[in-house]
Amino acid sequence: MSKRDPFISRFSPNRTDPEKLEQIHVERDDLLEDAVARVRASILGKKRKHLLFVGQRGSGKTHLLSLLVHRLRADGEAIDKVRIAWLNEDETSLSYTELLARVYRALVAAYPEEFTEDALAKAFELGVDGGRQYLEDLLAEQVGERRLLVLLENFDALLDALGEEGQRQWRAFLQDSRLMVVVATAQRMTQGMSKVNRKKGNPEEKLADEEKTFFGFFTVTAMSPFAVDEAAQLLKKLARLKGDPELVEFLDSRRGRARVRALRYLSGGNPRLYIVLSEFITKESFDELVRPFEEMVDERLTPYYQERLRWLSPQQRRLVEVLCQSREAMTVGVLAREVFAAENTVSGQLKKLREMGYVDATKGGRESYYELREPLMRLSMQVKGARGEEPLGLLVDFLKVWFEREELEERLEGGGVGELGRRYLLPAVESLREEGPVLRYSLLRRGVDGVDVASCSDEERARLYDLAEETGEAGDLINAGLAAGHAGALQVADGYLTRVVEQEGVSAEEVAWALFNRGVARWRQGDAEGEMADYGRVVELEGAPAEQVAKALVNRGVARGRQGDPEGEMADYDRVVELEGAPAEQVAKALINRGVARGEQGDVEGEMADYSWVVELEGAPAEQVAKALHNRGVVRGRRGDAEGEMADYGRVVELEGAPAEQVAKALVNRGVVRGQQGDTEGEMADYDLVMELEGASADQVVFALYNRGVAREEQGDVEGAMADYGRVVELEGAPVGSVAKARGRMWRVFRVSEKIDEARKLCREVLEKDQIVPDWVADELLTEVLSGGQGSESWQGKVGELYERFAGHGHLDKLGEGLVRQLGTLEEGHLNAKGLEDWVGVWEDAAGDNEAMVVGLRLLRAGVNYLKEGQRRELLRLPKEERALVMQALELEDEG
Repeated sequence: MSKRDPFISRFSPNRTDPEKLEQIHVERDDLLEDAVARVRASILGKKRKHLLFVGQRGSGKTHLLSLLVHRLRADGEAIDKVRIAWLNEDETSLSYTELLARVYRALVAAYPEEFTEDALAKAFELGVDGGRQYLEDLLAEQVGERRLLVLLENFDALLDALGEEGQRQWRAFLQDSRLMVVVATAQRMTQGMSKVNRKKGNPEEKLADEEKTFFGFFTVTAMSPFAVDEAAQLLKKLARLKGDPELVEFLDSRRGRARVRALRYLSGGNPRLYIVLSEFITKESFDELVRPFEEMVDERLTPYYQERLRWLSPQQRRLVEVLCQSREAMTVGVLAREVFAAENTVSGQLKKLREMGYVDATKGGRESYYELREPLMRLSMQVKGARGEEPLGLLVDFLKVWFEREELEERLEGGGVGELGRRYLLPAVESLREEGPVLRYSLLRRGVDGVDVASCSDEERARLYDLAEETGEAGDLINAGLAAGHAGALQVADGYLTRVVEQEGVSAEEVAWALFNRGVARWRQGDAEGEMADYGRVVELEGAPAEQVAKALVNRGVARGRQGDPEGEMADYDRVVELEGAPAEQVAKALINRGVARGEQGDVEGEMADYSWVVELEGAPAEQVAKALHNRGVVRGRRGDAEGEMADYGRVVELEGAPAEQVAKALVNRGVVRGQQGDTEGEMADYDLVMELEGASADQVVFALYNRGVAREEQGDVEGAMADYGRVVELEGAPVGSVAKARGRMWRVFRVSEKIDEARKLCREVLEKDQIVPDWVADELLTEVLSGGQGSESWQGKVGELYERFAGHGHLDKLGEGLVRQLGTLEEGHLNAKGLEDWVGVWEDAAGDNEAMVVGLRLLRAGVNYLKEGQRRELLRLPKEERALVMQALELEDEG
């Protein structure tokens, strides 16, 4: 690496300037800060917390340890009370005694003035057992009151080498001496460790298997691959470190994000690969980078992964080999064909490989796509299978994904590229010339092919945006626009769809689809003029499919109806009905809408005819037929044809494929009609069916429950009625108006049954829980206060409590209205003048000048003055509208 390059060591972060590591550090949910805080607490406090970070090669474990040490050394208080032993990751310990010797040797290297080779030499003369005791005592003596922080890499391999006896000896020392604090990294979980538990939002879990040697000793953190945002952050930091502002700007763009996403599929989110590949982005010469990279793969990675393959069964190994040979994720079916095995057998083996950390699965539509969890394994297999001077496929793929063909051609033609660099650049350029950016596009399409744009996740929507920005293809732009529209990002949707409309060479079908959906987006933005214009362009577009024209006409008809243009609305529906090739669904929608419009204009015969047309229309979807039948039933009911009405509702109930909502509406309506005809049994049966109907909305279930409650109440089944009203109140998603009606029926039952305490308890519950507070709540609670005694002393505490209750739930206006309605009760209660004055006084004292009560108190004062004086002039001081409210409460007639 050249001296001018301020870059980090790609494979040994612990030998890199920590300041450089800090500059490229990407925060992972405050992972580093948390680790530093835990270790610092272990150094300065009484408790010891041992940490273990588990992740694939290149996942940033050594980087994390390097920054941990760097920050501890910058902490004056902590560094004075700790000695740090960072063990060489390439060394092996076959016994616990040998591990202690390695720890001491690391201290000799780090603190030669405190720890000496001479002291260590004696341990080798004492044998395994004597040496172990000697080294434990020596460490305790020389570290003294400080703490000994031991950093271990390849912890999984160390535990395997130590065996159960060595593990137990080490555990005993950790538990008894409390001298040592261990921070370790591992590539996998192995003997002595339990499985990492990953929980959403909290990837950190304690070891949970008590049979394992180190149960309770380590807090385990899974170091997951970088997400796209984290990868982009890392690449931007690397670019800033190199002084490349243009690259930083590109990475901030949507297209830059798309490249990072595509690169993530190649790298598997592996931070080390990001760092390596990022160098190829800006280097003028590839030669000085390629050779060290190839050697690293050949000498360091290949032996490791060959060893890992030996741990697998023959069939598992073969599946991994096939995935290594493919640069694309593969389904179970494809893998099964490749290895000549049954799909269920391959599926079972893939499940085991996922559990063992060899493969990952991504959902794509109905299929799961499998790929290697560690792309470095594929890279090492490519080196093993390479013939002669064949380039590493990963680097060639990287060049094809990140660069445009013209950029690579410019590098080739610019000179300065040696034979090694040309060996990679030429195949990349040739492939791009033949295929174009197919690989980049296929990588970006992973996980979004067949995705439902109406209900996709935030991550899937981001992928659709990235894909659209990268390809610029009409289909991808439309999908991005639709996903944005369904997510409520209407301006984003408008932008993507506009690009389709303005793009040259786009098919009429794609333009029509974009215009139609842009019209919908503009309607949702309140741009009626733009909406109408887009639908109009679809209608006039040469070559637009009949389906798109029909949909545009239906929507334009609805828009014209909203704007008060019934003539234009009807004309659009007529055009749909007459349009050759219009799908039955759109014809049915136009007929139903036209029927509704005709009904509003008084043309009942025309309305009925349109609904009947839909019912008989060949190919009409069940949803539209159900709507037409329901609407026709309603019209027949209004015309007094109860038999025809019931028949239509019955056809909806029996219609195969009818949506649950339509069936529920028909059942509720049929139940009402049956009740009107005196068929209580049939009425109740229909309401029961609604409540048993899977998929029925809360609205329809509420209607059925409420109506059944009323029917039961009328039959004298008060207990059953109250149960139904109670279910309305408790039903999740029940409309607030329906809840208020059900509460009102419950209050009425309590009142009729003279269960006054229950009625007042219900009023307080309504006040506390419900959005709608009916008039009877204030009336009942005010009556309770009035009936509880006479005079200000009796009322004062209760009035204050009631005022605070209404104020606390934001319903003081309801309380003020209730006070005015209570004027009639005051008149009937025969309060004397002092009693009336006391009543007004306690409320004025409680409410003061609260704005929500000002009007109510003013009207109460005027009404009380009238009751005291018996003179209408007291009311004439009020504005006419307010005076009318007081006179209504006092049941006074207007004398003109």
